[in-house]
Amino acid sequence: MSINDITLWILAIIGGTATLVFVAVSIISVANLLGLLTLPPDLASRLHSVLIIEIVVIAVGAFGALVSPNAIKNLTDDAKVAGAKQAAPASVASEVGTEVAVTPIPVTIAGPLDLACAASNGPPLVYIQFATEAQRSAATTLQSDLQAARLNAPGIELTPKYTRPETQLRFFHSEEKADAAQLLSLVQAIVGGTATLRQVTMDARKCQFEVWMGAGS
Repeated sequence: MSINDITLWILAIIGGTATLVFVAVSIISVANLLGLLTLPPDLASRLHSVLIIEIVVIAVGAFGALVSPNAIKNLTDDAKVAGAKQAAPASVASEVGTEVAVTPIPVTIAGPLDLACAASNGPPLVYIQFATEAQRSAATTLQSDLQAARLNAPGIELTPKYTRPETQLRFFHSEEKADAAQLLSLVQAIVGGTATLRQVTMDARKCQFEVWMGAGS
């Protein structure tokens, strides 16, 4: 069960319980005020206090219910990528690097993507960055398609500072240029628009790549 599901269940339980108690206390309090039920003054005072607390709890629960499940999931996705980057600090967040000319390689979206670097380094690791909230849905689709291609795409991350119009695929080892070009073709087939390849010199793990989604994707 995801964090999103757990959060929604907790909100539902709190809201349901608070509502039942609120209704019961309200009925007893009204009955006491109308003289239909006689309560000791100290008990009536306590019920009034409970009623006020219940109103506050229900208000908080109602506010929580207004929080979109998608917003909770978005925060979870961003935190997932941030956590993965802390575990693998070689991920890059800069414009440093060199544009690399590549020849488009025909690929199919369906089925696994076999990259040469995976033979000795395990499943390729692909970080996905997107610039605006409007791209979140496309980034999620890209993540799903890359995972379907048997790539390790741990999550997506909102990175507003990337403002270039084209999507950029970054790689970190010159011997992985052919793999990067193959992955670039797949990414471009999924997100559309213009895509470029950039080699970044950095102490990154082998078979690691980054997709920075451009504004035009």
